[in-house]
Formats: sequence, C-alpha cells, structure tokens
Amino acid sequence: MGAIDVGNQATNRNNNWGTANYTLLDLANPADGTGTITSIEIWAVVNLTGARIGVFYLSGGKYYCRGSATLGAVTAGSKQIFNAPADFPAFPVEVGDVIGLLFTGGQIENSTTDPTDMAYYNGEVLDPGDNAIFTTYANHGMSVYGTGVTSAAPASGGSPVQALRAGVI
Repeated sequence: MGAIDVGNQATNRNNNWGTANYTLLDLANPADGTGTITSIEIWAVVNLTGARIGVFYLSGGKYYCRGSATLGAVTAGSKQIFNAPADFPAFPVEVGDVIGLLFTGGQIENSTTDPTDMAYYNGEVLDPGDNAIFTTYANHGMSVYGTGVTSAAPASGGSPVQALRAGVI
C-alpha cells in the first residue's frame, strides 16, 4: 500500500477565512490515490468549533461529498494533527478528490496569493452523497491537508480473487 495526500500544507498564511457554516473546498493538490484518509492537519487563526472535514468529487457541475468525519474543536496558532481512529473515523478517498472543511466558529488560515483556488458554499455539504454548486474563489488556499493509504491492489498478473487467496488483499 502507498501513501495518499490531498490539499494544501497546514501552514501559517497571510489571511484568514472566518465565515462560519460555509463548506470550503481547497482545490489545490487533488488526491493522488484511492484508499482511506487516516490523518488530517489544520492550522486555524482562531480556535475552530464544530469542525468537520471531508473529500469531494466534481460531477455535472456539482461537488459531491464522498466521505467525511467530525473533528470538533481545533486549537489555533499552530498545525494541529488528527489521526484515525483515535481522533476521527477514517473515510474513503479517490483519485482526484479535493479536501473540504466546515466549522461553526473560529477562523482558518487562508492565503490570498495562492496559485490555486478555493471554492465555497453557504451551508453544510458534508454528509456522504450531499452535493451543491460551489463558487470559486481564485488565488486562495487554506491550511487543510489530508494523508492516507491507498487500497491494496491485486498481485500483478492475477485476478482479485487470486490475490485474495494469496493473502495480498
């Protein structure tokens, strides 16, 4: 199994997003593998409350939530790391998914000079299957990053059943 990453590094940036109850997507660095998200990094400017995290895919002009988890409170002022299963249940991710965040209070680190974009929706879109049309916010990136592990692939030259019997998956 390999490593997956999605989103922008959780760093101290030059601005913040403080509007609560918006679902925010970071369009930088889409997921580079299919598997499971097992670690989340966030850098908040002001303590976050009610934080939820998820991954999204674009289809027919709408972003759909593929998987999500509740983090709750996120302490501000430095990178905070959350790991599954202690801090949240791991959730699925597929190649090309982007990471998203919603919070009910606080402020997330945000850059106004990022070479990539964010997208936002006024409301909660963080249950698997939820979907909405998001508004793009050019040249903005936020400090939300996820990592995980890829799903096991069948052994080379064999079927998934052969790989299962061989103990590969």
